[in-house]
Amino acid sequence: QEYFYRGVVLAALAPYLGWVSILPAAAMFVFEHVAQGGGIHFDRRDLINHALLSLVFGALAVYSGSVLPAVIGHTVYNLPNVIQIFVRVYAQRRVRHDS
Repeated sequence: QEYFYRGVVLAALAPYLGWVSILPAAAMFVFEHVAQGGGIHFDRRDLINHALLSLVFGALAVYSGSVLPAVIGHTVYNLPNVIQIFVRVYAQRRVRHDS
């Protein structure tokens, strides 16, 4: 996602919009997350959270001139969820093997 929104989209729009290119890239990023979940588990807090994160990641990419800070930020943000999934899967496998 970061390579597309902060790399491709930002790079394509920046020559025309400058820093303002962060806004459409952020809007697309948020829309993708809403669409992925079908809007079912996406409330106002999620919308604000993803919008702010996307604006910060966009600003990091523009300020640094690299997508890498945005990639690192997104990875750090997602890490607790990834760990939780691994723990859940491990616990389920362990229960099945112990039965």
